[in-house]
Amino acid sequence: MQIGSGFIHFNREQSALDFLSHPAVLAHVHRTGFAVSYGFPFQLQSLNHYSVSTVFPFKSIKLGTAFSAVGKEVYRETTFSLGGGYSIGDNMSFGILINGHELSIRNYGSDRTVGIVASVNYSFTKSMQWSLLYRNLNSPKLGVSREPLPQVVATVFGFSPTPSLLAAVELERDLEFESRYKFGIRWQPIEALRVATGFVSHPTQVTAGISLQVKGLFSISLGKISYAIVTHPELAISQVFALHITLP
Repeated sequence: MQIGSGFIHFNREQSALDFLSHPAVLAHVHRTGFAVSYGFPFQLQSLNHYSVSTVFPFKSIKLGTAFSAVGKEVYRETTFSLGGGYSIGDNMSFGILINGHELSIRNYGSDRTVGIVASVNYSFTKSMQWSLLYRNLNSPKLGVSREPLPQVVATVFGFSPTPSLLAAVELERDLEFESRYKFGIRWQPIEALRVATGFVSHPTQVTAGISLQVKGLFSISLGKISYAIVTHPELAISQVFALHITLP
């Protein structure tokens, strides 16, 4: 749903995937969960990606772990992630994510590095929230040329006029490039259905997503299947599928 609503980092859903882009959401996880995703960026098979993640709520600190991979034999990125989230009172939450990255390119070699992501959420009221995110704040670098990984700072304001509707606007800045703006809307018309749409500048992209709740089986209390699609002004569309499972 984050992708479907314009890649907005803020999210009040409790999927085991969300902390990979915004670790502070871990603080609001109350049940153990699992999630898998598979994506087709620009319809290029060489860039297909997948991820597997879990979240574990403890009494005060909530933890998340994940593995993700992009690419195949010629070019491949893999990432192992460990995150933690903590709440202060009812209005503020913090999160940190440690990513172990490995890049492998045929006839070039491979290299590894560690990147740190930190984020914070603050609720002014039940209907208005603010988030701040800093990706790769430790300036990690890869390869013999010591190429830096993107350092990204994003701030988000979310407004929920009703419990079933969320509108959010985000300013995102890669420190090496110009800022870009995002806008997204998520709507839950019925309990089992969520829909989203969004817009991104630089490059201009339109996004859409849908999430369907399915009945639980055995000890599974809640399952969701979600799908998102993203346009691009020059390249083919991108698609992402995900399955989310929450235990009692």
